[in-house]
Amino acid sequence: MIVQDSVCVLLFVKVPQPGRVKTRLAEAIGIDHATQLYQMFGLDLLDLLGQLPADLLIYYTPVGAEARLQAWLGREWPYYAQVGEDLGARLTAAFSHAFALGYQRAIVLGSDSPDLPLAYLQEALQVLEKYQVAIGPTRDGGYYTIGFSATNFLPQAFSGIAWSTETVFDRTLEKLKPHTAIHRLPPWYDVDTLADLERFEQETGGSAAVQTRQYLSQYRQEIFSQTSGYASLQATETSTATA
Repeated sequence: MIVQDSVCVLLFVKVPQPGRVKTRLAEAIGIDHATQLYQMFGLDLLDLLGQLPADLLIYYTPVGAEARLQAWLGREWPYYAQVGEDLGARLTAAFSHAFALGYQRAIVLGSDSPDLPLAYLQEALQVLEKYQVAIGPTRDGGYYTIGFSATNFLPQAFSGIAWSTETVFDRTLEKLKPHTAIHRLPPWYDVDTLADLERFEQETGGSAAVQTRQYLSQYRQEIFSQTSGYASLQATETSTATA
């Protein structure tokens, strides 16, 4: 691969296989809708990232699924299989790979925030010219992006982290603060649960997320009729448990 720009975005995605993506959301709205929404998330993120002055590198899992990813996201992007036993190892490998390709600044982004404001990502790339690390917290205790310059990459940010817990952001800051200058971006949220999906419907301060919103508009009655049943079931279970 020939580097066209000194800046890149590393997009982490999963093959949109039913039952393997958005599992918490699927508990509320059903596997099919959760899988379709995940696909819309990815397409909206491509539209968002296309507005950045940065190359896009897509890191995917599972290994061997590149053809399915190309059918979903297109053939114009470079695809690389994620390497490593856990998320920390995979993030370390992806950043190391991007810097080995010749990029001087890189940020990583997951595929769970389809309406992430473009300005937040622009800020992340810009501040890496001055700060060594940029990081954007999520409201559940994680982060939606983290970025480094090539000369100040700190793999220890990804070691010893209890991933998918509310301590991820704080623990990462603990590891970074003694070693580097950190720029904290504004907070945002991942769409992982029914409450997140409802927030997404009401959110007006993010990016357009056109395809996700079109899908929700088309299937809103079906999706939220399922969630009403789910909420009633949860209320019944809670009432029974506390009786």
